[in-house]
Amino acid sequence: YVRRWVQVIPYPSGATFTARLQWMYEDVAATSTEVGPGVQDERRLRAFVFDGTSRRALSARVNAHANTVTVDAVTEADCGPTRHFGAVMSGTYTQTWFRAPLVNWQRWHDVHFLGPWFGWIIGDQGTLLKTTDGGATWAEKVIGFGVPFHSLVVLSADTLIACGNAGALYRSVDGGENWARVPSGVTADLHTLAFADGSVGFAGGNGVILRSNDGGASWATIVQDSAAAIQSLAALGEDSVLATSLAGVRRYGTTDGGATWNAGPLEVAAPLRALALRGSEAWAAGDAGMVYRRAADQATWDPAPVPAGGTLRAISALPNGDVCVAGDGGAIWYTSDGGASWFAQYSADSHDLFALAFTDTARGYAVGSGGTLLQTTSPPTFTGVHDSPALPGAFAL
Repeated sequence: YVRRWVQVIPYPSGATFTARLQWMYEDVAATSTEVGPGVQDERRLRAFVFDGTSRRALSARVNAHANTVTVDAVTEADCGPTRHFGAVMSGTYTQTWFRAPLVNWQRWHDVHFLGPWFGWIIGDQGTLLKTTDGGATWAEKVIGFGVPFHSLVVLSADTLIACGNAGALYRSVDGGENWARVPSGVTADLHTLAFADGSVGFAGGNGVILRSNDGGASWATIVQDSAAAIQSLAALGEDSVLATSLAGVRRYGTTDGGATWNAGPLEVAAPLRALALRGSEAWAAGDAGMVYRRAADQATWDPAPVPAGGTLRAISALPNGDVCVAGDGGAIWYTSDGGASWFAQYSADSHDLFALAFTDTARGYAVGSGGTLLQTTSPPTFTGVHDSPALPGAFAL
């Protein structure tokens, strides 16, 4: 915790108000700091108000550079001679994500695994990394076209599809060792790939959605919409695809065997960048920390935002019911209760993260800018601010 607490005494005593509260703490050097030794990352501190019996978590932000804590709103009920504001770390907060010692400094855009051992990462300059030992070592490959590649699909141990800027679509039939360019028929940047099975797949990007019927060997344009900046796709079947864009979530489908494709209405109107399916349950994440969930038994989406905001660029729905999101500033969050509560995971890395992959509920990978590859082999930490019978002694300055 931070060894500084704040007490607000209303004047006059009967005043009523709602106000934003900000206070500073000292963190000049190791010998001149109020930040406790257990705080590994100040961005993960949580503000609370203590009423003499228990702590209540508050909606707040911590600026680790300015050493400030900003609470969005406090009222007269939070203030008085028996109440104190402070900042603490979650109860058992420890580092579970660690940076792999790669020598590459490309921006990595996507990561996929086939089983626990075989994995691939793609990124800028047509660069690809491949592991055959579960991420212990990575070998660098080249797709063959020096543009950013944004999305990768692994159809089998042999067949991989990659898409990128300027309409780039490439296919490998030997596990990523060699690549051949596939005509896309478009020049738009392609951001995402999704396959319904080993044959039927979709590619989406700036104003277009393409479809393949032969495992990515050939593609045809099915949607042209200059206003649709497609960010992520999820195949709902051979004749339907869910898409996120900077406008929101909508479904595209055909009822005549693919002769024509129609855009459905916006199901969520918010800038969203990532999609994940778990059976018939769907999740989407995007700007301002927004996450939406569509339960398997409903047609509408429910908001489930993470507490700290920020841009979220990746989401993964694990088979045990957990959901993980990642985004700018190295943020990684988990929920185990359908988005009702989220818990930050410490990574000691501040690079933006663009993609997630899990080989089981504990082993995961996150990739992003600055050559970032984070790995975890631990289950997520689901702990919050716990009730306490007394104010910690170190707060009494």
